Amino acid sequence: MTSQAVFVRDGDRFLATELALGPWAPGALHGGAAAALLLHAFAAASPSPSLVPARHTYEFVRPVPVGPLAVRIDVVRPGRRVTLLDGFLADPQGIEVARARALLLVASELDAARASSPPFPGPEAGQINDWTDERPMFAT
Repeated sequence: MTSQAVFVRDGDRFLATELALGPWAPGALHGGAAAALLLHAFAAASPSPSLVPARHTYEFVRPVPVGPLAVRIDVVRPGRRVTLLDGFLADPQGIEVARARALLLVASELDAARASSPPFPGPEAGQINDWTDERPMFAT
């Protein structure tokens, strides 16, 4: 296995390598590669190293082409403890092909005693109940 990059920077745009190609359409990238590029941009745009990713969502509005991709990150909600970012990928014509949203939070310190065991009993504490496999029949 090689350690080749999935994308290479070309000025302010990114060019995909063969590792980014998807299997569904010639000239289109795999969604995971585009998502990774947006995640990389979110990490670079984070205003503080104390903010960690809590959630990412992605929408692919068009096939992501092999050509140069522009990445734009907008700060929707800046903050010291919570930051919300929007990210966009655009094709060479400037048409949006993918968008994403990232929620960044400050990690909290957990109490060591609470972190060692979950706040609920494990499967060994399970009890038999009166649930049956019989399901009511509905008239059709």
